[in-house]
Amino acid sequence: MEETNNTNSSHNYLRFGLIWLGVILALGMVLMTIIGSFTFLRSKKLGDVVSVTGSATKDVVGDKGNLYISFSRGAKVDSLGADYKLMNNDANTIINYLKKKGFTDADITISSISANQVWDDSEKLNKDYDLRQSIEVNSTNVNLIDTTSKNITMLADDGIVLNVNANYTYSKLADERVGLLSSAIDDARARAEAIADKSGRRIGNIQTASSGVVQVLAPGSIEVQDYGSYDTSTINKTIMVTAKVSFSFK
Repeated sequence: MEETNNTNSSHNYLRFGLIWLGVILALGMVLMTIIGSFTFLRSKKLGDVVSVTGSATKDVVGDKGNLYISFSRGAKVDSLGADYKLMNNDANTIINYLKKKGFTDADITISSISANQVWDDSEKLNKDYDLRQSIEVNSTNVNLIDTTSKNITMLADDGIVLNVNANYTYSKLADERVGLLSSAIDDARARAEAIADKSGRRIGNIQTASSGVVQVLAPGSIEVQDYGSYDTSTINKTIMVTAKVSFSFK
């Protein structure tokens, strides 16, 4: 009798185990069906969108110029007074040259003289000094800035050691960016339509759009940077704006 009860219990456990196994398998199949359906719908949704990058450029002329002129002289500690006077003479010579070229006092800014001791390993008492001074010119006459930067080095004939650097900027960059961004989006649409034509479909509405960084380049340059660039070495410039746009497919 006891053996019969044990046998029945074993059969019951086996029956319950099979039932639970069936339930688990059924739930697994339902879950896999749900996941598969979600993946299919998501893939279908992603397949209905195309993302492209458009660009637009415009050539402009810089409207602000900056001319930076630095000059220096060596000096001795026992002749600093005389050497300072020579620096003042150099500054006056440079300023007179600039005014003769057409710049005004309002365009010109002059710094104070800085004196830096030149260190060496010797223990000589008569130390050397490096006297430096700079003059800046800011003007909207960019062509005058350009010609002056190239010709002012002739003052080296007067014994003035010069270092000259000219920079040019464009003040309407923010205004240009708005129009170029619109053109970049149009370019992105044209690229997306070319892709759609190959697949026999049509482009729908814009889903997402974002502006890239602004690149201000020297004419003909391709040296773009991920974080944007601004070339100030040339008067003529090319502004480039990009836009990343996602379109729906019809």
